[in-house]
Amino acid sequence: MKRFIAALSSIISTACFAASPAPSSPSKLITLASDNHVALADEVSSKSVSAFLKTFLSLDSDRRIVYISSPGGSVVEGMRLIQVVRDEKAANKNLRVICYVDEAASMAFAIIQAVCDERHGSSTSALMQHQAAFGVQGSDNQVYSRLKMIASILRVLDNIQAKRIGITVEELRKRSADEWWTVGQEAVDANVLDRVTPAVCTKELLNEKREEKFAGFFGSGTAIFSKCPLISGPVEIVMDGKQQLTEFVKKSFEKTPLSERVIRYK
Repeated sequence: MKRFIAALSSIISTACFAASPAPSSPSKLITLASDNHVALADEVSSKSVSAFLKTFLSLDSDRRIVYISSPGGSVVEGMRLIQVVRDEKAANKNLRVICYVDEAASMAFAIIQAVCDERHGSSTSALMQHQAAFGVQGSDNQVYSRLKMIASILRVLDNIQAKRIGITVEELRKRSADEWWTVGQEAVDANVLDRVTPAVCTKELLNEKREEKFAGFFGSGTAIFSKCPLISGPVEIVMDGKQQLTEFVKKSFEKTPLSERVIRYK
């Protein structure tokens, strides 16, 4: 709880910090390389945000590319990411955060509006925002107090997003009362993205690999991925021992639509 309040207080102190980015020529091509980008390609959680920030803060460049493909997640961890990135930008006035969005919902949508100096995507990039969903437990007084705190957090996030998009908070809440979806050029027209821009990975990044071990009733093995985030699925699956690669294993690595993976504010 203390960590939650501290994160909120820090954000409110810089409040409504979605100031317009400094003028600059927009990127006409997003080129992802080993030393210029960091990916947020999972649920917004303590694990994913810590990994993101470790890489982001280690990049030695005034132009850092952020690749985003996330269904949303924790408000607390999302606020932590926002604050650390903004603190880094405050310490380095020349730093620009160039975001390329594959898909983003809920807290990931808010992160884009809060930290990105340039918001790029493809003709099929999907973005969605909606009302928060949460649960509160405790005594009557505790529930009332926590609901007030959550309302304060949501007001901050709503102000950040509305200011960047260029609409009123009331209009933002109206659009996201259920689910507000925008795709590709529609997102640009709604000022949720700045432009539709092509993105590529360098050959070196394409050839770099990372491995993930897996195990289940269908067998165990290693999934091998390219470090190019534009390639979401494994480029190779190696089963342990003499186990055969089955269609079930292949299907388990298929990417499900964003609409089926959305994680509401929590």
